[in-house]
Amino acid sequence: MQHYTNGQPYLISGETFNEIADAIRWIKENRFRLSEKNSGKKKYCNGEVRIKCSAALPSFSPVTLTGLAVINPEMRFDVPTFYAAPASGADPAAVFAVTTEPASPDNLTKAVVSGVVPAKVTILDPGHQFACPDPENSGNMISCAASSARILCAVDEQWCILQLGAGSDIASSYDGPFALSLQPGDGAAQIRCSGGLLNRNGEILEVPPGMVAAQTGYVCVESTLDDGGTHAVWSSPAYIVSESVSPGQYPVGFCTVEESGPRIKQYYTAMAVIIITGECPIDANS
Repeated sequence: MQHYTNGQPYLISGETFNEIADAIRWIKENRFRLSEKNSGKKKYCNGEVRIKCSAALPSFSPVTLTGLAVINPEMRFDVPTFYAAPASGADPAAVFAVTTEPASPDNLTKAVVSGVVPAKVTILDPGHQFACPDPENSGNMISCAASSARILCAVDEQWCILQLGAGSDIASSYDGPFALSLQPGDGAAQIRCSGGLLNRNGEILEVPPGMVAAQTGYVCVESTLDDGGTHAVWSSPAYIVSESVSPGQYPVGFCTVEESGPRIKQYYTAMAVIIITGECPIDANS
C-alpha cells in the first residue's frame, strides 16, 4: 500500500480499499488474541493451548486443566485458553498438559496437551514406560506403569522426552457399573473397579469399589461357596484377575499386559450374576 505525507491529496483505489478491509477483518477475527498481554507475539502449534496458571511454575512443568477460561464466539480463529493449576496425581482422570515456558498468574502461558515435549520425570522403576503427575508433590512428575504420557526416551537421570496423549488406558468413556480404569502404582499398575450390584443366587448386594494388580486375564467379581460343613457360607465379594472363568466368578473386563503396558477391554455390565447349584443331600432316614 502506498504511503502519503501529511496534507498530500490522495485517491483511494479499489485495491487500496480491499487492503484496508482485509486488515480490519484480520483484527476483528483476532481481537481477543491481540487484547491479551503479549499473546499476539506468540505462535501456537497444533497440540498447544494457552493457560492461565494459578501459580508460578518453571518451563516443562505439568499442569492440570481445570476449565475453559474464555468462551469466544469466534473460537475457530483462536487458540483455546484454559485455567490451570500445578498438576497432582490425586485425580488420575484429570487432563494434564506440560508448560513450554515459565508460567505465572499474570501472563498467558503456552502448554502442550497433545504432542512431544521434554519434562523432568523422577524414575521410580527402570521398567516404567509412562509418566504421570506426582501425587505427593504437585507440579512434578514420576514414572509409572500406565498413564496418558509415554516416555519416548530418557535423556539423563531426570529429563525425558514425553509423548502426551499416547498412553495406555481404557479408550472408552464408560462410567457404568464395574467400570475399570488403570491406576499408576509403585511397581505394577493397578486396576480399579468402580463397583456395582451382584445377584448371588437371588440375593442382591452392593459390591464396593476395589483394586487388583494388573495382569493378563479376565477381571472378575468373585464370591464362592464354602462347601464344608452343614451350612455353606459365601465368601465376601472380591476382585481378581483369572486366566479362565470358574464358578463363583463373573467377568467384568479383560486385561492384556503388553510390552508397552497394560490395556483393558471393558465388558458393559448392568449387574453381575453368580449362581452356584449342587445336589441336595439325601437323608437316608426320610
